[in-house]
Amino acid sequence: MELQTTIRDFPNKISSLNLPPDTSIRVVIELGETPGEKIEAGDEVAEKKGRWAQVAEELAAANVLEGRSEEVNKLFREFRDNFSFERK
Repeated sequence: MELQTTIRDFPNKISSLNLPPDTSIRVVIELGETPGEKIEAGDEVAEKKGRWAQVAEELAAANVLEGRSEEVNKLFREFRDNFSFERK
């Protein structure tokens, strides 16, 4: 079953279905002005990002490893080759 409504009318539409209280429902929210309208990648949507998401964005923007791929690859290779779970 598919039900298309607005937030304003949502409670009335759901209650008019007379579904049992234990019925599981899935709600998909489209953030367009009109039903079926898609939000484009550049459109702003009010969304609070978590602390780690902000840190990840800052690191990506800083691009601290730019031009250092050979050095990073060498360090990873060294670590991988010398890594062991054994205690010495």
